[in-house]
Amino acid sequence: MTRLHALRHLRCDASRVVGVGASGASDGADGGGARPNAAASATPHRHHDRPGPHPPSAASAEDTATALAMLAAHASACHGPLAAAATLKRARARFEASGRARSNHPALAAATARAAHDAALARGDAAAALAAASKLAALAPASSAVDAEASVEAHRARAAALLCAGRFEECRAVAAAQLARCREIGGLTRASARLSLLLAECWLAAGSPAVALQHALRAEHLAATLRLDAIRAAAIVSLAEIWLAMSVGHVGHAADQSGATACPYAALAKRALDAHAPALLSRGGLALRARARLAAARATLATTTPEALRRDPAAAVRPVRSFRSFLRALWNSRFDTCT
Repeated sequence: MTRLHALRHLRCDASRVVGVGASGASDGADGGGARPNAAASATPHRHHDRPGPHPPSAASAEDTATALAMLAAHASACHGPLAAAATLKRARARFEASGRARSNHPALAAATARAAHDAALARGDAAAALAAASKLAALAPASSAVDAEASVEAHRARAAALLCAGRFEECRAVAAAQLARCREIGGLTRASARLSLLLAECWLAAGSPAVALQHALRAEHLAATLRLDAIRAAAIVSLAEIWLAMSVGHVGHAADQSGATACPYAALAKRALDAHAPALLSRGGLALRARARLAAARATLATTTPEALRRDPAAAVRPVRSFRSFLRALWNSRFDTCT
């Protein structure tokens, strides 16, 4: 939905620029003489008659920069950091070609830092991710009254970089402090859900899946309540990974002699992934889909009896092949070409 709003604005902005340019050309051709249809030609120029502190082009540049930053964030989440870099390159070219505003707009600068942060996390470069998070913090407003979500997002990016560096305690401290801040400010439910999801990933990486479970469940509940489909899809995958981590002691004993499943957590993971497969394929990015297919392969192996594997070995191989295809696409989007 965010991407659609951004695209709609860019189309309107492009048509407005073309319309103003065409009307200016026609005024120059008239040479200052009387126009044949004054009533009809006055309509495109009615906004010039309104007094205001800023020209229309400045307001348009502000909105266009914000829309392009939103598109870059969507490209990074769904197609990889290189796709975000390509979007930002086109954004800078658009501003330089129009000559309406500088290309280092704060929204575009923040989007560039966010794309650099995502690319560093994709490479596993914690130092570069921390540097990009510092840039995001510098670009965020100093006062929470201006844009609290931007400040929270900058701190969340730092916590994600700390998680990449393996500094779990620091990651939990930063994320928990920002989660308490969201509750204090109010109205930051999206940021709160993302922080809860980050805390779940941090506890899981630290080897505490039982603690991670409560944070993942909270993130899934918030996302489902507000219909934040992308966050909910990420929460479902995190829940599956947590349940699989809790079922590690049952791996190799998928069923007892009666045929009943002896791995309830893996069965929960498989049911969740199967039930939400359409949403995961349509809402999640390449990285999330690759994680989902890997979790599905693990859940299938953990819940399938040896007899069933001998009868139909392809049932366990299919998720692995699907994971490999997503992993190849993810690698290409991050390091070779944009998808």
